[in-house]
Amino acid sequence: TEMDGSGSSYEDGDEIFIMDNIDLIYLIAYGQDNCNSIEEIEILLDNSIAYTTAIEPINCGDVILPDIIPATSEVNYYSDTNGGGITFSPGDTLFADPNNSLNYTLYIFDPTQDPLCAAEVEINFSIDVTPLINISNDTFGCGEYILPIPTGMPLGSPQYYANDYTDPMNLLAAGDALNSDARIYVVDTIGNCSFIDSFEITILSEPDAGSPNQIDICQGFNIVNFNLMAEIGDPDLDGTWAYPLIPDFNPVDSTDIDLSPLPEGSYLFQYAIEDSCGLYVTGLTIEVAEPFYTGMDSILLLCPGDPPQDFMNLLTDPALGGEWMQVAGPSMIDLSDSTSVSFSGASSGSYAFTYTIGATFIPQLCNANASSLIIELTEGPEAGSDVNTSACVGDVINMFDLLTPDADITGTFEPIGFLISGNEWNTTGSAAEQSYTANYIVPSTAPECPNDTSVIEIYLTDQITAGNPTLVNQVCEGDTILLSDYIENASPGGSFSMNSAPEQAISDSWVADVSTSFEYLVQGSGSCPSDSINFNIVVSPSPTVDYSIFDVNVCASESNCFDILFTSNGFMVLDLELLNQGTGETWPVDILYDMTGTLTLCSFGESGNSSGDTLYLGTSAEQYTLQPIQIMNVVSYCSENEPINNAIEIEVFSSYDIEQNVDLCEGESIIINNTEYFNSEDIMLQSINGCDSLIRLNINQLNNGEGLIEGVYCEGDQIDVLGTILTSNTTDMFVFMDQASNGCDSIVNVDISFESQVNGSFNTTLCPGESITVENEVFDEYRLSDDILIPNGSVNGCDSVVNVTIDFFDQEIRFINQAICEDESIQVGTDIYDINNIGGMTILPNASSNGCDSIVEVGLIILLSSSEIVDDVFCEETDVIINGNTYNSANPFGTEVLEGGATNGCDSIVEINLSYALPSALIQAPMICPEDEFATVNIDDIEGLGYPVDVILDGVFYDSFSNTPIMIDVGPGQHNIQLRNSGCVYDEDFNIGFIDSSGLELNIVASGTNSYQLSLTGANFQNIFWSSNADLSCMDCVTTSVSISENTLVNVNASYGDACIFSDFVDLIYTPVIDYYIPNIMDINNPSNDRFYIGSNFDDAVVLEMFIYDRWGNLMHFVENVPVNDPDLGWNGFSNNEPVEQGVYVYLIKVLNTAGDEEIHTGNLTVIR
Repeated sequence: TEMDGSGSSYEDGDEIFIMDNIDLIYLIAYGQDNCNSIEEIEILLDNSIAYTTAIEPINCGDVILPDIIPATSEVNYYSDTNGGGITFSPGDTLFADPNNSLNYTLYIFDPTQDPLCAAEVEINFSIDVTPLINISNDTFGCGEYILPIPTGMPLGSPQYYANDYTDPMNLLAAGDALNSDARIYVVDTIGNCSFIDSFEITILSEPDAGSPNQIDICQGFNIVNFNLMAEIGDPDLDGTWAYPLIPDFNPVDSTDIDLSPLPEGSYLFQYAIEDSCGLYVTGLTIEVAEPFYTGMDSILLLCPGDPPQDFMNLLTDPALGGEWMQVAGPSMIDLSDSTSVSFSGASSGSYAFTYTIGATFIPQLCNANASSLIIELTEGPEAGSDVNTSACVGDVINMFDLLTPDADITGTFEPIGFLISGNEWNTTGSAAEQSYTANYIVPSTAPECPNDTSVIEIYLTDQITAGNPTLVNQVCEGDTILLSDYIENASPGGSFSMNSAPEQAISDSWVADVSTSFEYLVQGSGSCPSDSINFNIVVSPSPTVDYSIFDVNVCASESNCFDILFTSNGFMVLDLELLNQGTGETWPVDILYDMTGTLTLCSFGESGNSSGDTLYLGTSAEQYTLQPIQIMNVVSYCSENEPINNAIEIEVFSSYDIEQNVDLCEGESIIINNTEYFNSEDIMLQSINGCDSLIRLNINQLNNGEGLIEGVYCEGDQIDVLGTILTSNTTDMFVFMDQASNGCDSIVNVDISFESQVNGSFNTTLCPGESITVENEVFDEYRLSDDILIPNGSVNGCDSVVNVTIDFFDQEIRFINQAICEDESIQVGTDIYDINNIGGMTILPNASSNGCDSIVEVGLIILLSSSEIVDDVFCEETDVIINGNTYNSANPFGTEVLEGGATNGCDSIVEINLSYALPSALIQAPMICPEDEFATVNIDDIEGLGYPVDVILDGVFYDSFSNTPIMIDVGPGQHNIQLRNSGCVYDEDFNIGFIDSSGLELNIVASGTNSYQLSLTGANFQNIFWSSNADLSCMDCVTTSVSISENTLVNVNASYGDACIFSDFVDLIYTPVIDYYIPNIMDINNPSNDRFYIGSNFDDAVVLEMFIYDRWGNLMHFVENVPVNDPDLGWNGFSNNEPVEQGVYVYLIKVLNTAGDEEIHTGNLTVIR
């Protein structure tokens, strides 16, 4: 410390501290001969400064540079080392790139401080992109608020939350409707940065102005307290009514209004409420129509026996819906059917009735209205009801016994074609198997009423019979039938009863409800016993239909279809009609199905078109109604109209089209529905109703501003670039956000350099993770190279710069990739790797050749033990040896471990599950039709045999099959079949026989001249079909009838068995028919009509006998064996050469019919003089 070598002495490497207060030291070098050299060294020591600041490693959106501690005079942030690059002061703001995160490296440096005492501090941090969303101000909605699509830039995946954004149950989406007050949070995240803001939604209650309605009233309608407010749903009371301007119509209270002044027409009443949400108006339309017409008062005179009266017609057809009431009369009259009111059995006298249409509220509001009807029923004759009965030949019949109990006994009988004695008819000698008719006439005592006549028809037979049941006895539920139609060849006059209540007679007319057994009983007469027959009516149930459907609201799409499933109680054809509610167009639709059927509707194609069971609705937004019209059972032919009460309503939704215009700077984008867009594009989203919506995004690209700064400068010069000071060599692009005139970024390209700086270097190599300090500057893996500034350190007095560069030895990494079995492990260092720890990294300290740590990365492949199942099926006792152990029927199950037996060298596990079973199979051999050459034999349910199965038919290999069912064609006869596989055999004999058709026979019975009854008898046949050029009574019945007018061919086809067809025909020969023409009136004084003779189409016909009697049974004329068509041989109206009295006479004529049998004709002849 002293020039003479005294003071404190320091050796090379010693340290001098500021506390030693030494500012001058002498370097003394001694040579030979006591010579020395002295160099004076000035030492300047100062306190060291360690700069710190508080910047987070990851920042969002921007960073406001914080204060530097300590704050020396010129300390700042620099983009380059040693105060180079751009200078940033505390308080400056750095921004992220709009589209990308930025990584920053800044240096804290004070150029006025000795870098050895105030070391430069490097700071590394990033600024990530932060979502920026345009947030609505607090607002309100009337009734509801629809959340808009979030906008802003940049956007990630913005989401809405109601009240609490931490609860995922509160998540909302754009387009959702809010119905109550809420604070809405908007949350978005890009990378590590999130955006959270909120706005308040207040939902204002919309006033209730009621619901639009229409009511129909009759003119003059008036009722106390008629309330218009109730007709529109009782709205809020603070509104105002607007009434139509009608003379004498001045309502004061809308809850008690008189509508009677309104003439016919349509009137609009409006109720309005106005508040902060706007004006709400509801309309009530009142349709005023003419009052209901109840007809004109009428008076009518009736006689007993008059037919039922149409009361509605008597009042000149009033409106329907009224009520009939009897207000006077000696007897009560049945008014259940006002269009057919019977006075049969009623006492004579005056009857009064009223027809009233009461006050109605649906569908019209009308006051009551009425009219009256007076009926005067006079006394008159009563001959009773017509009678139809049977009797046996030889009986003596008292005609009065045949009258109904209500008949007067003051009448007379007029038999037609037969004679009675007094009131009795002795049937002995009368022809059997034909009907005889007599009129019973009761004269009227009232001049305004006619005589009354009842007709008594007696069928005279040798034997009374109840007939036979018809072959066709199936009807539909709800049909009204005549029971007499279901028996044939029966004697008339019998009675019907149900077998379940034989003592209770029922009418011939019956409404079918369930299958029922009936009895028809004909009472005996004289020597003829009674006869009865039981017969059944089979009632097929009415067809029913129901449907199910998942969704009736669909979107228009080229692939959008849905099904309607119909379910019924049989094999049905369902007729439907599709109505377009907008256009009124209709299209018929029908589907055929057994129990269940599907109609597919598709929201594309052309409306109303169909293909099979698919119906197309088109792509337009429309509402449709699908109405079932009729359903019919195609087996029983029973049908039901309008089988479903409610029509099926269907709505097709279309997509929406929205246009959105956005201005973006270069490189900017917009995010819609989690997708980033840089250019204009059509975007398909989903609308509120679930259908596709189109957003037409139009992006207007704005250009960024650009500039250039270049040149060579001296070290120490300052270059200002828009407020950024550059002092070192710089070739870079600077982006100044939002500085361009159009609001976009301003880009400055800089290319400058500085001269006159002396550089040195220091290089070394370190182990990975180590660091070194040079002049108080720390260099490590994050700072591999840097310049250390030494002010005035160069020989020319300029600053000198030492470039420090460090390098690192390569990290020695070794890999262990090894396959081991699942029960093995390996050890690396102190780490164990096995099936539970198949990979990782182990560090071996100082194990590398350069003395650094060595890293071993381990990745194991675990080899699994193999497994196998032996589940063979044996048809006989067999031993299986596995791993030296024997398995058979006594030991069929087990597990064997074969060490090292797997292909990968690990253990192999074998599961044994043996089964033993005798082979079996189901062989179905059908019968065949006589005309068939072979049948198809079905083989299924094969047990105890593996596949493939070899089929041996009659000792000959047929084929090999890998699955069931197996079907083979085999001719008729006895056969043997064998099924073989792996030595196992199943053997069975079977026979293919013919279906017997020998009993089928076509029967023909002549039921009259040129009339035939044809029937098919024999085997159990189905689906019979008759065909002919003539008209057949039934085309698909077992029995059919035909009347021919020429030679006629009749064919019949019927199916029997499974698929056999029987065919036959008959040629019916036509026989010419003899017709007779008998007049019923003659005029003795008219030459053109003064003869009673028989005419015929067959000139060779002969009248065998002709008798003419007067009404007392006296014979007036008789001839026999005279030709027809000859007036001269007829009766001239004389008896005993005297003209007979004018009146009615009876004839009886015997002729031969077409078959050559005698035929009797009887009737009345009126003679006029």
